[in-house]
Amino acid sequence: MSTKIYDDFTKLPVDKMAQEITNMTYGYNQTNVPKAHYKKLLSKPIQEAMEASVSVQLVDTIYNTLNGLFSENSLLFLKALICLDKNIKPKNLTAQEYQALQISSEAMANGCEKKSHPPFINEEISELFDDVLENGEHYVLKNNKE
Repeated sequence: MSTKIYDDFTKLPVDKMAQEITNMTYGYNQTNVPKAHYKKLLSKPIQEAMEASVSVQLVDTIYNTLNGLFSENSLLFLKALICLDKNIKPKNLTAQEYQALQISSEAMANGCEKKSHPPFINEEISELFDDVLENGEHYVLKNNKE
């Protein structure tokens, strides 16, 4: 005899699993999600599910690298970001570009606190992120079309 619901759940066929998840979801504030939604998710090839996981792992690696570089020397990091944004190769900087890079990176750095950093993305993208986080993709896309 199983000791937990999970033990029996893992032995169910996909159709019954989907129904059980629908029932559990309904138990939370009577949230109704159709069985077909869960059946579709449970039937996805493992490769599709793994792609998202691998993507998150890669983003985490890049995040840790960027965060380390910023912590090590924020001014050089900001200069590199400006070069990326302006599509300037640091090896080919002219004297004018170097002067503009120096002044603009220092202005960005002055906006930073010791442990913080300036916003790296523009305000519109930041607001989009916040809207999707708070309201979901469908709500945001529907409102943007109007």
